[in-house]
Amino acid sequence: MSEDTLVDLLDTSVLDSLKEIGDLDFLRELVGDFLSSSTPYLATMRKALQEDDPASLHMAAHAMKSASANMGAVQLSELCKEIEAAGRVGDLVKMEDRLDTLESHYALVAEALQTQV
Repeated sequence: MSEDTLVDLLDTSVLDSLKEIGDLDFLRELVGDFLSSSTPYLATMRKALQEDDPASLHMAAHAMKSASANMGAVQLSELCKEIEAAGRVGDLVKMEDRLDTLESHYALVAEALQTQV
């Protein structure tokens, strides 16, 4: 992964701050926790769309938004914020496309995070 791509996906200053709090093992643990918790959030969002359940969509997107921001994945967090807002007001139009974008972006972020640990 190129440095430009990494910078586009992650605010590495957030990761640097996390390393300062602990060490590389601490960061590995946080990345692992983020990756393992994100997959269920994505699955919940997908299921919520299929079942026309805006409340579940809102809650899962909110949780993933915060977790993404905590890992420096600012763009991913912004995508989650859009989906969260749509779920809050029950507007699921075009959310299928937004969720597809979110899932694709998440895959890139996951790869980028793994290169940092």
